[in-house]
Amino acid sequence: MSKSMKYTLLGLVCCLLFCQRTVAQETVTGKVTDAASGEPLVGATITVVGEDASTTTNEEGVYTLTVRSFDVSLLVRYIGYNSQEVALGGKKMLDIAMVASDSALEEVVVIGYGTQAKQDVTGSVSAVKGDEIVRSNAPNLANALVGRLPGIVAVQRNAEPGDDSPDELLIRGRSTLNNNAPLILVDGIPRDFSQIDPNEIESLSVLKDASATAVYGIRGANGVILVTTKRGKTGKPSFTYNGYAGIQNPSQVPKYLNSYDFARLYNEAALNDNPDATPPYSAEDLQKYRDHSSPYTHPDVDWYNAVIKPDALQQRHSLSSTGGSEHLNYFLLLGYFDQQGMYRSVNFSKYNFRANINADLSNTTKLTVGLGGELGDWRHPGVVTSREDGGIFSTTTYLPPNAFPIKNEDGSWASLWGTNPVADLTEAGYRKNGARNIQTSFTIDQKFDFWVKGLSAKVIYAYDFGFNNYKNWYTPYQTFIPTGDGLEEIGVPLPSLDEGFDQYNNRTFETHINYNRTFGKHELGILALYTQFASYSNSLSGYRSDFPSKALDQLFAGPRTNINNYGGASESGREGVVGRINYNYDQRYLVEASFGYNGSENFAPSRRYGFFPGFSLGWNMANEAFLKRIDYIDMLKIRGSYGEVGNDLVSDRRFLYRQPVYYGSDYVFGGSSPTPVQSLYIGELANPYVTWERARKTNFGVDASFKGGFFGFRTDVFFEQRANILAMRNQSVPVTFGASLPVENIARVRNHGVEVELRHDHTIGAFNYFVNANYTFTRNKIAFIDEPANIPAYRQRTGKPMGQFFGYVSEGLYQTQEEIDNSPKIVGVEPRLGDIRYKDLNGDNVINSNDISAIGKSDIPESIFGITLGGSYKGFDLNVLLQGAGGYNVNFQGEATLEFIYGSSAMEHHLDRWTPENPNASYPRLSLDQYNYKQETSSFWLQDAAYLRLKNAELGYTFPKSLIPENVLKRLRIYLTGTNLLTWSKVKIFDPEAPSGAPYFYPIQKTMMVGLNVEF
Repeated sequence: MSKSMKYTLLGLVCCLLFCQRTVAQETVTGKVTDAASGEPLVGATITVVGEDASTTTNEEGVYTLTVRSFDVSLLVRYIGYNSQEVALGGKKMLDIAMVASDSALEEVVVIGYGTQAKQDVTGSVSAVKGDEIVRSNAPNLANALVGRLPGIVAVQRNAEPGDDSPDELLIRGRSTLNNNAPLILVDGIPRDFSQIDPNEIESLSVLKDASATAVYGIRGANGVILVTTKRGKTGKPSFTYNGYAGIQNPSQVPKYLNSYDFARLYNEAALNDNPDATPPYSAEDLQKYRDHSSPYTHPDVDWYNAVIKPDALQQRHSLSSTGGSEHLNYFLLLGYFDQQGMYRSVNFSKYNFRANINADLSNTTKLTVGLGGELGDWRHPGVVTSREDGGIFSTTTYLPPNAFPIKNEDGSWASLWGTNPVADLTEAGYRKNGARNIQTSFTIDQKFDFWVKGLSAKVIYAYDFGFNNYKNWYTPYQTFIPTGDGLEEIGVPLPSLDEGFDQYNNRTFETHINYNRTFGKHELGILALYTQFASYSNSLSGYRSDFPSKALDQLFAGPRTNINNYGGASESGREGVVGRINYNYDQRYLVEASFGYNGSENFAPSRRYGFFPGFSLGWNMANEAFLKRIDYIDMLKIRGSYGEVGNDLVSDRRFLYRQPVYYGSDYVFGGSSPTPVQSLYIGELANPYVTWERARKTNFGVDASFKGGFFGFRTDVFFEQRANILAMRNQSVPVTFGASLPVENIARVRNHGVEVELRHDHTIGAFNYFVNANYTFTRNKIAFIDEPANIPAYRQRTGKPMGQFFGYVSEGLYQTQEEIDNSPKIVGVEPRLGDIRYKDLNGDNVINSNDISAIGKSDIPESIFGITLGGSYKGFDLNVLLQGAGGYNVNFQGEATLEFIYGSSAMEHHLDRWTPENPNASYPRLSLDQYNYKQETSSFWLQDAAYLRLKNAELGYTFPKSLIPENVLKRLRIYLTGTNLLTWSKVKIFDPEAPSGAPYFYPIQKTMMVGLNVEF
């Protein structure tokens, strides 16, 4: 081969190599934006389909990517947006507009003192949109959360209008022997959220692990609930009306015997106690009860249904508006709620209002103003109601059906002791309560990009104040008791009045410094913050009795012979500093470190402040090169955290480090001219070393999302060790010590559990459906608490969960005399056939308090779950929530376990009592002995309280635009909704969420509502 040919071939090879290298280094650029707003999307991932090459957009949404040719296709992904595959088609520049997915609002999560993209969250945070909360139609917001969010544990024990908050609202169950209440913040400010109108809410977040709550330091141990209200939107003014009205009635009520069955069983009980006794009710009496032939001498009154109405009205109406320019926009809301009671003279109504305004004072300065509030009014009869012993429900459930008629034959009120539950509703006066709560906040946000790019500062000042008043006017009424000579008047006390008020103001001040910057693949966020909170309240009340007339319900009208007054005030405060650093490398490796250093004036000066750190790591595997090729993986993140947080809600009494002194009885001095002198006495010993509780929390979790939200899951495993819990040594120190012992930070509790959340969303043509499920399991045990020495393990509280029931272990009912003769003796009792048989745990052949042990479980569920499913098709939409709980017990007491106690009524389940003909009965033999030992707490009376509810169901229809007035309405939707529609449970006597004990509670409500949504 000639030299020229060699050089020619060599040149051709070099050209080919050069051309190949040039093709491999072609560069494509472009910008990724939101299709609706045009805003750049920072951190969007752009991948060459079928290849390893990928990049992410910068802070301007711009990307640059090297490709082998301009004929390849690009896959663009961004959390909260539908993924797009786009062919270059020979273009060197390609801008891409991303369309937000249906779940986009969920992808920005509100966290402590800020927000984060969901893909960047490394702590344990759950969130729900306000639209989901609105669907619950719960009068109290706290009752709307159970089953919708993992980690929320609560039981609603009472449903009285305006007084229906859960007895305990818990995040991941109980972790302390003291106050387990979470910290609740509305728009970042400590506030009550129970009476907020759900239509105000944009989102609600629950912070659960230490890395998420460390910034709240001394208040973070019990978890944090963040409520964010709606803000203004740019555009023409738009209005939204959402309202419903309907009826409510008890989901389940206790059932009592009629007079015939009551008298029949009463006779049986008397003969069980003394076979030679004469039955208290004759055959003639029984017949009159049965045929109602003599209603005034042999009444048959269903007291419960005489007091409780079959249904009552409930309604809510909300009108909101939003609009404005890019530089000034607003959100306004006015809401009204009214709930009638299940008995007369009971009503709760309130007004809600909200005004949130955003204003750009300059290109770098923004002002945010928030104004909200509630005005509520309660009205009840003059007697107490459900939660207080001796109230209407106590009397109603206690009275036998044959005690007396509602009214005598002449129309007068009947009674045996001067009270009649039906008359109580209309004749006994009234109790009125009013609440006026106003919330204000002002925020100035200043950007310093002209100085340091990414640097900003924020100042927040909030001033909340409220005024609550009450007036209890009790007017006794005349009753008569039938006698052989007619009607005998029962003496009536004179009217009394108790009236007072309390008022408060809370002040919050915060200064934030934020730095957020992206450097290529590195994202850095820094927060430094100072916070201060102060609260002041005072109260004043007065009381007078023996009013000469019912005509004037004012204090001055009462005599000065029996008067009382009270006044008081209190103030408290907290302050601290907060720090947090977030680091994100290439949307793959996530690090967060935070701390809260704060304190409370509730402790001694030397022990007020504490340091509470939190740390978390995350690895988003979906953004690794070896997984980017798998198109259906949107997110696959592993995360873990550890931290320490505190709880300063350690006691109902403040300043435990100071020696308390109390007022005692009067002493008389002065000989012939005695003068009473107020005495003082020393209370429990002070403890200068009292401090907050400290919780050490560990959390591991996995988050995953596939195929643009087609399926996803989230799971967490958590562990907590709570120390420094306040308790007393009154079990190990003898009573001869000679003083009231102080509380000490000595108790410890361990808690652990798991949370699982599953999501599925799919569209088939015009039909869209979804299924979401969540499950929470939490179990605690007391690691240490003061106990007497040398008690057996089965009697110790250590190692048992908080709220654990203690009582006797039942071995069934005595069936034969031989069983009685061969059983351990019960001190002071001679058992009979059909009585409860208790187990002798210590083997001394005697049943006494030494045989009391842990029985059953606790009174709070170990597991809570919810399943939300629904869909939409051509204007129709359906949303259903199934919610349940398990792993806890309810303990029956009072009339439920001891019929005829102190002359009380009897219930339907007493019909299945033990008799020789019914040895397998569910209830022991009947007795009139009010001290019968069967009423002792035992496993016989514990019921598995697990339940499943159809908690909420809503069916709606949105009219097509062709059927609504053009240029008048934007949207018109009607719907039918209900709550607590069905309940499945082994508990048949009461609702499974009812409190343990006798049925002195306002029943849980079932509702059916018709609603309307209008946008215009």
